[in-house]
Amino acid sequence: MAPDERRQQLLEVAIQVFASKGIDAGRHGDVARAAGVSIPTVHSYFKTRNDLVSAVLDSVKDYIINDAILSFTNIETFDGRMRDSGHHLIETVPKKPDHFKIWVMWNAYFGDPFREQYLRFEEEAIGGLCQILTGDPDYVKDDEMREKALIFLGLAIFLTQMILRGESIDRQEHFLENVVQTARIWL
Repeated sequence: MAPDERRQQLLEVAIQVFASKGIDAGRHGDVARAAGVSIPTVHSYFKTRNDLVSAVLDSVKDYIINDAILSFTNIETFDGRMRDSGHHLIETVPKKPDHFKIWVMWNAYFGDPFREQYLRFEEEAIGGLCQILTGDPDYVKDDEMREKALIFLGLAIFLTQMILRGESIDRQEHFLENVVQTARIWL
């Protein structure tokens, strides 16, 4: 297997391990066992545990930002941006549950050194959510809009938890509709 392919394979396995064991508990040995490779093989791609965790979190961040947020910023109408992004979350969480489990865990993780990495992710997410809420990338500089975007980030995390818990689609859709109506009132 080519080195880039092996690294990607190990990263995907690490995401599964971390989703199952948690950010604090996943180790190189767990990834090696799950991937069917030696521990030194995992170390050759991720030298330290921090390197491994950081790579997992970066992969989760990239997926959430690019797939679940930024891909909806160019939709013409507010209702379209809100509903399409919410429906996408409802459809995608069951397809990529490990990414979303790690996101929910990471949101509540307060340990060093990964808290700073989460706060950088949060800043990027708030920027994208400001665009979803307003349709205008310049609003990312508006403090009031940033606070609203942070609230909607929290609502997205809660919707993700509902989906991961197996709440009914009707309940998820009802929650999403309430979020859209609340946002309409605020804006």
